[in-house]
Amino acid sequence: MTLNSLSSLTDPPTVASASVENASVELGTTTLDLETASQLAEGSRVRLDQTTDDPVDLFVAGRLVARAELLVIDDEFALRIVEVI
Repeated sequence: MTLNSLSSLTDPPTVASASVENASVELGTTTLDLETASQLAEGSRVRLDQTTDDPVDLFVAGRLVARAELLVIDDEFALRIVEVI
């Protein structure tokens, strides 16, 4: 899918335009040196540069398309879009 406009993400798909793309959400980032990264173990904590109130980034096909609030609905994560890029 090419993203010539965001409308292609919000309009109902047609047979010609329907496709499956990977979507991912970035909660934040951090920098780890190799020594710290090699010492990561189950239970390790890694602090990110975002707070719980900051919007998360939504990527579709590797491209940033929106920012959103992270929600929990019925024990599942969900997004509320706050900015379309």
